Amino acid sequence: MTGVMILHEIMHETKRRKEVGVILKIYFEKAYDKVNWNFMFECLRLRGFCPQWCSWIKQIVGGGTVRVKLNDKVGLYFHSHERVRQGNLLSPILFNFVADCLARMVRKPQDNNLVRGLIDHQIPTGINFNKSEIILINGDLVLEHEYVDLLNYQVGTFPMKYLGVPVSPSRLYVGDWLPLEEKNSKRLESWKGGSLSMAGRITLINSCLTNAPIYCMSMFLLHKSVVSRVDAKRRKFLWQGGGDKKKYRLIKWKQVYMDKK
Repeated sequence: MTGVMILHEIMHETKRRKEVGVILKIYFEKAYDKVNWNFMFECLRLRGFCPQWCSWIKQIVGGGTVRVKLNDKVGLYFHSHERVRQGNLLSPILFNFVADCLARMVRKPQDNNLVRGLIDHQIPTGINFNKSEIILINGDLVLEHEYVDLLNYQVGTFPMKYLGVPVSPSRLYVGDWLPLEEKNSKRLESWKGGSLSMAGRITLINSCLTNAPIYCMSMFLLHKSVVSRVDAKRRKFLWQGGGDKKKYRLIKWKQVYMDKK
């Protein structure tokens, strides 16, 4: 969340001051799987982590056991692979340590061929040129084409998607939140709500349909129409499940989303 707000403030201030800004949106291939363990633990050591903490982290990322809970039934344990696992709360923190060290190394200009070195570095790191974008703030088309020819990236537009949230130096409009609504719609299409109990549907609503809007609203104020449409889909799934047959609403929607206290 902090990263999104920092990016938004930087873009907003750059546009307000009428300065030229360049945003590089770089897609790394399987960034989580490409982390070098020795480098990561060296980053932790330089950050002041004691050997005991490094040992604990090694035990976590060095492979663990996981089991899945489904419908209140817990399955058997199975071993996970050794890597910085996506979905693990520790993974983005460790990855940020590595990314921060890499950023510090890139920011230290040694000579005038720094950009050339960055381009040569792209091939072994597995940068996806088709997804990587360059976006200019207060720049003209001539400067934009120069950067595109230099880096071989695609030309991006605002709002850009960063950590699942649309970000723009200007105001976000209703249409900019359509991907959020479409994401919820796709989830609903894959669920068979008719075979789920009321408790099961409530769990899915709270864990999937509600988390994404709340995450976005923790940073930006959503338009009333967007909130209304999101609520309509949640309300329909709660009472009707995945079917089209209308059913009676047992209580008002305002009572449904009241605080449990």
